[in-house]
Amino acid sequence: MEFKGDDLFKALCSLREALEKVGAQALCAGARPDVFPSGMARGMGGGRKAYITQIGFPALRTDLVDIFDYAPPEAVGSVIEQKVFHEEWADFFRR
Repeated sequence: MEFKGDDLFKALCSLREALEKVGAQALCAGARPDVFPSGMARGMGGGRKAYITQIGFPALRTDLVDIFDYAPPEAVGSVIEQKVFHEEWADFFRR
């Protein structure tokens, strides 16, 4: 199988969606609901790095992680959960 995307994060999301269909998950930081790349990380770094985010707090450089680093099963979620969390995080700053 081959998974493609505009960047590594998007390709990882495509892989995760396929895994979710068979009840599996990728155990990596990029599969955590609270992890999402910035536009700059995607454009300049190919989406390899992403930020661990907390609602109500801006992402800092110290929050950057490699999306392929290990994450334990209890820390990962679905692609939808990740999108929802990211929207909630971003909405906090749009107020």
